[in-house]
Amino acid sequence: MPMDEQAGGQLRRGALGVWHIVFFVVAAAAPLAVVVGVTPYAFAYGNGSGVPLTFILVGALYLLFAVGFTAMSSHMGNAVSFYPYIASGLGKRAGVGASFAALASYVAVELMAMGLFGIYFSQSMHSLTGIHIPWLVSCLFLNLVVWATGRRNIEVSGRVLGVFMLCEVARILHRSGV
Repeated sequence: MPMDEQAGGQLRRGALGVWHIVFFVVAAAAPLAVVVGVTPYAFAYGNGSGVPLTFILVGALYLLFAVGFTAMSSHMGNAVSFYPYIASGLGKRAGVGASFAALASYVAVELMAMGLFGIYFSQSMHSLTGIHIPWLVSCLFLNLVVWATGRRNIEVSGRVLGVFMLCEVARILHRSGV
């Protein structure tokens, strides 16, 4: 169980060590890896020279979001999702609409990241072992791993994340010739 039932759904004291937190923080940068993974495709098949402008516009939106989020945080207490922030500032209807927009965005990013994983994992397995695995099977494998670690406690997830992060660093060092 990831949560202590008797503590009212709170995380058990001492459940996370320093390395667990380090790996979770490093993994939080995963969206950056997705952006890096799709950027060459954006230049090749997208609007090419408009890609840098897209990064500038998205950066400006993040800055605007950070200012608003920080300003609202002092008024919201310990709200954990965007709905209370938006509903408090713009009303319940806007909060629900923003929730659905966020959900659609998360699903789209997840599908794109899943597809990238499937392709890269299949290609890596083929180049390392000569075994051809269809990309869809790789995606199903990833979903199985995510489901299995999600069913366990957070300590197991931290260990699995640590192993994958070390493998990622080893692969990067190997590819760079270090």
